[in-house]
Amino acid sequence: MSYECDYDTRIESIVANQLISIGVPPHLKGFIYLRDAIILMAHNHELFANATTRLYHVIAHHYAINASMVERSMRNAIRITFERSPSPVKAELFSTLLDPGRDRPTNAMFIATVAQQARYGL
Repeated sequence: MSYECDYDTRIESIVANQLISIGVPPHLKGFIYLRDAIILMAHNHELFANATTRLYHVIAHHYAINASMVERSMRNAIRITFERSPSPVKAELFSTLLDPGRDRPTNAMFIATVAQQARYGL
């Protein structure tokens, strides 16, 4: 096995475990798209500046779907995650980032926050 393959497997495992600990249901398509987006952003933070125009399109192209499906699936996974019972990891990561009127983060905020944590985990 090559180093690159080991690294890719390691970061994928770190991000998947983070998502599960936050409470994102792994059976949702949004879980896979969030995982991929977080990995891409952990590798290249410049993607964040144009998340809706670049990041969604890169993932959509990979799965042969359109960008709006990626965005909607991610939003649904985040919505379900924040409607379910609280998780200590979720509270730790997002409690100070949410405005008082918001009950969940935006896709971009969620991806950027978890990507930052993934970078620290490497």
